[in-house]
Amino acid sequence: MQQSLFQPSTTAPKFVLRPYQDECVTACLDALHRGVRRQVVSAPTGSGKTIIFANLIPQLPAPRPGADQVLVLAHRDELIRQNAEKIAAANPDLHVAIEKAAEQASPDADVISASVPTLGRKDSDRIKKFDPSRFKAVIVDEMHHTAADTYRRIIEHFGILDDDSHVALFGFSATVRRSDRRPMDDLYDEIVYHRGLLEMIDEEWLARLRAVRISTGTELDVDVSSDGDFVRSQLEAAVNTPERNRTLLKAWRDHCEGQRHSTLIFCVDRVHMRDVTELFVEQGVAAQHIHGDTEPNERAGLLRRFGNRQFPVLVNIGVMTEGTDVPCIDSVIMARPTRSPVLYQQIIGRGLRLYDNKPDCLVLDMVDVCQTHSLMTTPALFGLRPDFDAEGEDVAKTAKAIQQMSIENPTVLDADTIAAAERIISQEFDPFSIAEPPDAVRAMSNLLWREVGKDRYRADFPKSEDSRAMRGYMEIQPDMIGNWDLTLTHSAGETTQLRNYNDLQLVFQAADKHVSTNYSNYLPLMQKDMNWHADPATQAQTEFMKKLHVQIEPGMTKLDAKKAIDGALAQKRKRNFRAKRKRKTTGTDVSVGQYTNSPN
Repeated sequence: MQQSLFQPSTTAPKFVLRPYQDECVTACLDALHRGVRRQVVSAPTGSGKTIIFANLIPQLPAPRPGADQVLVLAHRDELIRQNAEKIAAANPDLHVAIEKAAEQASPDADVISASVPTLGRKDSDRIKKFDPSRFKAVIVDEMHHTAADTYRRIIEHFGILDDDSHVALFGFSATVRRSDRRPMDDLYDEIVYHRGLLEMIDEEWLARLRAVRISTGTELDVDVSSDGDFVRSQLEAAVNTPERNRTLLKAWRDHCEGQRHSTLIFCVDRVHMRDVTELFVEQGVAAQHIHGDTEPNERAGLLRRFGNRQFPVLVNIGVMTEGTDVPCIDSVIMARPTRSPVLYQQIIGRGLRLYDNKPDCLVLDMVDVCQTHSLMTTPALFGLRPDFDAEGEDVAKTAKAIQQMSIENPTVLDADTIAAAERIISQEFDPFSIAEPPDAVRAMSNLLWREVGKDRYRADFPKSEDSRAMRGYMEIQPDMIGNWDLTLTHSAGETTQLRNYNDLQLVFQAADKHVSTNYSNYLPLMQKDMNWHADPATQAQTEFMKKLHVQIEPGMTKLDAKKAIDGALAQKRKRNFRAKRKRKTTGTDVSVGQYTNSPN
């Protein structure tokens, strides 16, 4: 067997998988066993996706004799080399080789870490030396790029989309969607494993996040391009101004200088990058910049010195959005506005890795005035409104609190502060007042569903004073590859995926079955078009209203009583929630606040 190009030291310790990484490998193998051949794994930046697929590779069964090779695809040099090194370190007995530009891999290598531009170019014959019959899998790193033509040419070479194909496809990414919204549902069958950002932070696998809103006052009158984000040339003209750049520098001095060691700044283009860098240097700050055409040795040297904290500020355009592993980054400045949740999560992910003596990562959101488009911000990553202001509270904890309050009243999700959420939750909520789904959707289920967003439907469990009662809601919404997710959220904020189908009617039927099988006692209150609404209030309802000190009006119907009881219970839980907030210590791990002139 040919020696691997990346043989690790014989004394190097083997990787010990984190529990969720082991779960992910098992989920992939289980899905493969049940016939899911084209799979997606979604996990945040810093979760160790490379380690996951490095350990998955040797456990993948050969689908037929002689089919035991694996191709790993990436589109950037850092990713290609990083993948090869980590796969070799985890599998010292495998021959791992690189196929990229001048580097030619042996067609007999066990694992080929390959460049997508090299293999997928329209005029390239390099792909032809790899015999599809000898491969058991293709792994795509940063799979949200897979819909691009270069990736599709490679996938077509291996016949992965053919019904009788034996080659498995695994897509790994922190952001399982494309910014241009080009569909990927014809490429992948199922998201077999998902790990959320909030979950990873709560379990301390990722660094805590703090965030500060820096209001620039800059007007963004910028068009949107076909990929859904701002036109770059117009964006540069709008944000690359001396006044805004000085605001950026002042924000860094106020919140990072002397408090943070490694600040990464994201700019719009090279002109913006150079202007910001020059301003910092003129003001005595040791700042460097890096871009896609930075000479490889210089680039490696800059990243090495930055990673060793030899200078405090690195300014870049898009070089650092994917695959760059610099764990010491403890502050990120978002100087380029974006509408893309994909790009934003990639950027924020640069600061999420754990590092010695790094308590958290601070994000400075440069927030401009944009009347016509919504801007991505840190709170939006946690499911809050982009303009949400947590007023110094922990955003992760705040997001959980909002989610729990939304069990009582889904319109809480419209709140832009905790105070606004509490005002909403204090009001009596009429569950029948929320918009119903379109008739065609409504006909798919026997349950009472409400439309709570675009293609997002929710069915609430009836509220009860009984502590043993189910409190929460079911929700249906599309996932990142076009299938439909059915989830169950409990009052504690825990969300469980129940089903995932590629047909909306099937997922509604699954919801009906789940309630009838597990919560049949709730059916009378959850089914639509019930004729009990106009019946007189029952004796039990009347007694319960007396217990809750609810005023009983003459002629109250069952529906009237239900609304009154729901409102009283919501008021009670709101009082309990406020009491808990007064008792707890104010969280400081993840904070969002308006920019002030004093240090945060």
